[in-house]
Amino acid sequence: MDGGFISSPVIRALLRFLQPLLDTAELCASLQIDPALANDPDHLFPASIYPALLETAIARTGQTDLGLRFGMMAEPDRWGVLGYIMACSKTMADAMTHQQRYQALIGSIGTLTVQLTPTTVKLAWETPTPPIPPLAEEAVAGWVTFGRWITHSERSPLSVHFLHPAPPHAAAYHAFFRCDVCFDSDCNGLEIPLDFLALPLRQPDEHMQKWLQRAADEKLQTLPGTPDWLQRLQQFIETELPQRVPTLDSAAAHLQLTPRQLQRRLEERNTHFTAFCEDSRKQLAQRYLQDPGCSIVEITFLLGFSEQSAFSRAFKRWFGISPGEFRRQLRTPPSLQPVILPAPLQERRSRCRRSSSSGAHSLSARTYTGGSPIGACRYLQVNAVCRCVDRLPAPHESSVPREDARCGRWHSAATPAPPSDPHPACIAPVTAA
Repeated sequence: MDGGFISSPVIRALLRFLQPLLDTAELCASLQIDPALANDPDHLFPASIYPALLETAIARTGQTDLGLRFGMMAEPDRWGVLGYIMACSKTMADAMTHQQRYQALIGSIGTLTVQLTPTTVKLAWETPTPPIPPLAEEAVAGWVTFGRWITHSERSPLSVHFLHPAPPHAAAYHAFFRCDVCFDSDCNGLEIPLDFLALPLRQPDEHMQKWLQRAADEKLQTLPGTPDWLQRLQQFIETELPQRVPTLDSAAAHLQLTPRQLQRRLEERNTHFTAFCEDSRKQLAQRYLQDPGCSIVEITFLLGFSEQSAFSRAFKRWFGISPGEFRRQLRTPPSLQPVILPAPLQERRSRCRRSSSSGAHSLSARTYTGGSPIGACRYLQVNAVCRCVDRLPAPHESSVPREDARCGRWHSAATPAPPSDPHPACIAPVTAA
């Protein structure tokens, strides 16, 4: 799709949200949308469908705050497999890492960028062109709603920012976000305290998350939009860094391009090879530091630095604090979920963990025994998290879901059946978090 795409779970959630307000069948017909495709978890709609649905719904109902209200109703199923991967995370930092890694599964309209300062984290939703206000409102409100649900708290950001001017319903922003809301700002996004990254989440499940990640990794390879050569370049840099710093020539040879061809392709994306490598190192540094089993010395070599002091200087230049300080601010019980390194790095890490004293190599393999993939396959058919289930299954429990006749949702076999009077979330799929 030349104009980008939006995933079917997002469209399904929007149509479900709009059902009490207008005739969604007629709305879809007017925009030549087949609503049945919204129930196909693998279908990708043209990106233009999403703003068209919102704008048309606003025009027909006269409710200019639909984008904000839609964001306030965010649940994990809106983001498909990504929503469930985030829901299985141990900490907010873990969930954000997975959002960055798998955000392309949601669509190609915009991307989440994360900027660390010594005391805060700035999240921005970046789009090629300024989005219509309802899209920005849904994105930012959705982050806050999901963040409150996933941490089982009512925490608020330090500030929220929007590119567009203050709308007529500006008071609703302050009532929901409960913080400073800045319009005509320089981005669509928000700022949170750095210690939010260490918040424990309500449904951690490492076993289920690993199976979902495998499915998500496979699905990423089939998505349109990101050129295959760019994905292969990112993978090459990640696997090459522990051995040597990649060069333009070595990367071009790996991609079977000339150095000039590769440089020209990167220039078309408004970057160059050195900057691309630097961005890759920054993202990997954040990811590796969230693994408490990965020492700073080891991260130094995984990122291709010759010594720890060089890595520390680079990290402080990137984020304004040292790697040790970043990790200390994340440290809180329970410990952070270990990140999942790419398979080549896992293998190398098993063979060769560098010691901090002599540079010698010692074996330190971390093994994982998973359960039946059937559970994960069926879990991917879930349309929403039923809130009468208190938790997802523990690693030692069966993870094969079952369908409950009373609410029509899939439940983990490890959890009890819903009460005789189902919770409201089982009756109305979309509820305020």
